[in-house]
Amino acid sequence: MSQPGSSAEAQPEEEPTAGERAKLISLPAELVRAVRAWAATSPGKLGTMLIGLVVGSLVVGVVGSLMVFGKQSSLEDLVKHREPMSEASQVIYHSLTESEASAAAAFLSGDADAGKMHDDYEHALEVAGGALAIAAGDATKTPGMDDPARKLASLLPRYAGQLATAYANNRQGLPVGASYLVQASNLLHESMIEPAQILYGQQMTQLSGEEDDAGAVPWVVAALTVLLLIALILVQRHLRSRTNRTFNVGLVVSTVAVLAMLLWSAAALTISGLHVATGKEQGSGQMLDLSRVRLLAVQARGSENLALVAKDADKYEKEFNDLIAKLQTEGGNGGLIGAAERKAAGTPIERDVRTAGESLNSWLKAHKSLRDKDSSGQGKQAIQQAVGTAADSAATQFGKVDAALDSAIKKARQEFVSSTNSAHNSLLLLDIGVIVLCVVAAAGAAGGLWQRIREYR
Repeated sequence: MSQPGSSAEAQPEEEPTAGERAKLISLPAELVRAVRAWAATSPGKLGTMLIGLVVGSLVVGVVGSLMVFGKQSSLEDLVKHREPMSEASQVIYHSLTESEASAAAAFLSGDADAGKMHDDYEHALEVAGGALAIAAGDATKTPGMDDPARKLASLLPRYAGQLATAYANNRQGLPVGASYLVQASNLLHESMIEPAQILYGQQMTQLSGEEDDAGAVPWVVAALTVLLLIALILVQRHLRSRTNRTFNVGLVVSTVAVLAMLLWSAAALTISGLHVATGKEQGSGQMLDLSRVRLLAVQARGSENLALVAKDADKYEKEFNDLIAKLQTEGGNGGLIGAAERKAAGTPIERDVRTAGESLNSWLKAHKSLRDKDSSGQGKQAIQQAVGTAADSAATQFGKVDAALDSAIKKARQEFVSSTNSAHNSLLLLDIGVIVLCVVAAAGAAGGLWQRIREYR
């Protein structure tokens, strides 16, 4: 046991003196003065230039490489994710309206054709359900899309049930079947068309926004690269004026590397941007316009058939005329179909869109004929004109309109995918190339300036 006052007892640490504390406090200021004094010397100036060029080269490399990688990821996402989601939302919209038209046609058909048309509207509902499952999965991850997708998912079984009830009653010859069909139509138009439109519009807006981002000019990276190039030129001019040496090999290598990176990036990004613009103009833009035309045509077909099924024929005939007016007169100069024809001129879909326009006129002639027959009491002849297979029937002519538009939309989709893939391929290896060339630039600048600094030793 240690005794009080023994030598083993710990001694208190001595406090630093006032002079030592002042010296510690002044150390950062002295360090700054030393750095400034060193930077004012010729070796210090060269060292500062070396650090600036190396850091600048690496910053440009990292930022530029991340920018290119981001564009590559965006372009890949457009093809693998965003476009399929947009297609799914368009399929939902189209299949719902198609199911109404097919269900009404099944009512009007004789026993021989009713089964096929029943299969047609059931298939349309299955397609709508499958596309809704795809779109709903994405909607839960995207703000604003969840509500319309959830509403459609909740109403689709009810709509399908009403159509099934209508068909079953109609097959038994019960007049109540027509009432169920009208209820289903009202549910579709009053509660389902709007969320389907919203979902499709949101998907296309996202698609367009991602296309704009993918094709945008990276001004920040371009400015940083140009500043780096200017800095390299100024440093070489400074060395030339001080040493009377024409070239510094390291700095020349650095300059060539940065210039190569700038030219490669400019060329690749320009080509990629042109492909993105083509994909938007002849791909997604055409898809949006043609899908709207097709959806209006399918809705008009549904109203045409319902006018022969429902008691309130005038209501559905007005709906038909309003929808056709949008196709033929909205915006002037031939309406939406005329605008689509002009936009398609000189593109792979020109022939399909022209066929759709010509078939639309033939369909309207068939529609006038069936309305005249229905008004004059020739109900059976009007129904045959509406759903028959004759070359001049409304069903045949509408089928040509729908088939031509479907073909045009598929070709526009192919153009979008092809152009976007080409845009992605234009950037192949650029992200790696940028970082490699900038590392070469940093090494060249460091080597070239270090040689000059060593001369002062």
